[in-house]
Amino acid sequence: MTRALLGRPLELPRLAYQAQVLRRRATTEATHTKLRPALPSENPYADEVEPSQHVFSVLREHNMWFPDKLRGFKIGNLKGNNPYKLNVFCSQSHCLDIQAMKYLDRQEHPYAQSILELYIAKKSRPLWYSAFCLPNTGAGVFPSAVAERKLKHAMRDALAEAGYGRDGRRSTNDDDPGAVGDLHGTLKVVCSDAKAVCNARFVDLLDVAKDIILPVELELRRDQNGKHLKRVEYRHHAAGGKGRPAPARRR
Repeated sequence: MTRALLGRPLELPRLAYQAQVLRRRATTEATHTKLRPALPSENPYADEVEPSQHVFSVLREHNMWFPDKLRGFKIGNLKGNNPYKLNVFCSQSHCLDIQAMKYLDRQEHPYAQSILELYIAKKSRPLWYSAFCLPNTGAGVFPSAVAERKLKHAMRDALAEAGYGRDGRRSTNDDDPGAVGDLHGTLKVVCSDAKAVCNARFVDLLDVAKDIILPVELELRRDQNGKHLKRVEYRHHAAGGKGRPAPARRR
């Protein structure tokens, strides 16, 4: 009788355990939402980050765009021969990086204004290019950082061999207004195998970067007046398969 009066009902331990599981799940989901913000609501992939009206007005004023304007760019020479698992994204506009979106949420992050000012200062560069290694590929932080630096270095050297500076500016001057001027837009290379890039010879990465820059040049080049040139296919040489852009034609 005493045990029946003072003992805990059998259902209480089970209910307490379920409440503990629910609290733990709610805490995990809240932390996940704060630490893993996604693209703005206009993007079809996620809707966790909602930029404020101030962010929208700054982007409109300075002609910048969210990362959802980037589009996948097919590189013919990488089909069937992509040992580093690279994906290329390209846009003729200046696009923010997806890693910066977590600072531009409606919650007014303390770094929001600083991030916007960095991008406004970056507008002086005609070409924005970057490399990013996916974090879920098994590589650590250090190998990913090394791979990103190597890929960006290879793209910079490939731009130099194509006749452009590190910011996409044309190295040689031409008085013809229809001649090729600077490269303008955003180029992003995403890597799914950081370890392979770290172990690769730089000369091999440079060859891949050249294969990327060659068609991207046709997509992002502008004339001396700042207008995008009409995209034309590049011609291949019979021997090595490497091509050079055809003469520029205005729209």
